[in-house]
Parts: sequence; structure tokens; C-alpha cells
Amino acid sequence: MYSAPESFQKALNLFDPLLSVRRGRALHNKWVIERKAYLSPSEIDFLARRQDRAFRSASKKKVENSKDYAKVYDLACQIREEYECALAGKRVILFAETLDSRIFNALGQADVQRYGGFSRYISELEARESRRDADELRMNSNQNEALSKEAYEKMNFLWDKRQTQLLDGRTNMKELLK
Repeated sequence: MYSAPESFQKALNLFDPLLSVRRGRALHNKWVIERKAYLSPSEIDFLARRQDRAFRSASKKKVENSKDYAKVYDLACQIREEYECALAGKRVILFAETLDSRIFNALGQADVQRYGGFSRYISELEARESRRDADELRMNSNQNEALSKEAYEKMNFLWDKRQTQLLDGRTNMKELLK
């Protein structure tokens, strides 16, 4: 049994620090990508019973010389890998035959689906954009209102000044337009 290349391990940890990769014990020709997680004792017991049922079913298919034996045995091995991961406090994320960029694409796609899919992502993006647009509109409106108030106050000041001059009896246009 050999381990994954260190560069792939580092890239996987950069993608998600809870992920790890190892060579399958039951599935010798596949890599197991797993994530640290909490599994309750009842879930581990369920996986143990499921594993036993799967291997009993596989041995029954082998005795019957069924053509489905390979599929059933492969499924039983996958369940065994899940059980072993559960005992280690991890969940199987996916099985891979080769370690390449397709794994990162699959992990990204799984994250998108787990968080609600692409439509939910787009909806959240549009909601953020509409909030940003509303904030910009509110800020522009506040700025315009402040400018209008300032202009009104200046015009009111000039009006009061001229009105005071007129009431004082100053009628010279040159003086009033200063």
C-alpha cells in the first residue's frame, strides 16, 4: 500500500483542510478521499450492519454464480471503506482511480450541490448585487439631499441679507448686488 503524492496532499489540504486521501484497503485499485466529521455511534453501528449484509449478499451471489457478483462485491467493498473511515472519524467523499484535477472538479461540484446548487448561488449573488445597488442609490440620494439643503441655506442667507438691506432703505442696485 502506498500513499498519495505529497503535492496532491498539499493541494487537497489547500482546497479543504479537513480532507485527506489514502489508498483503499478494501478497494485496492482506488483512492479514497475522506473528510473529518462527527459520526454518532448509532451511525457507525448502522454501517457495520450494512457492511455485513452487503458481504452476505455478495457471497450469496458468488454461490449462485450470478453475473451481478462483481457489482455487489464492489458495493460491499465500498461500504467497508465507509465503515473504516467512520471508525477513524471520517466520511468518504469520493472514490477515485487516479489522482488528478478531475477530483478537485468533483469536490467543487459536490460543494455547490451541498450548498444548494448553482441556482441558489446565483440567487445569493443577485441579492448581494441588488443590496449593493440599493445602498448606492440611498447614498446618492442622501448626497443629493445634502447638496440641496446646502444650496437652499445659501439662497435663504442671501435672500435674508438682501431683504434686510431693502428694509434699511438701501435702494442702490450696485450695493444690493454685492
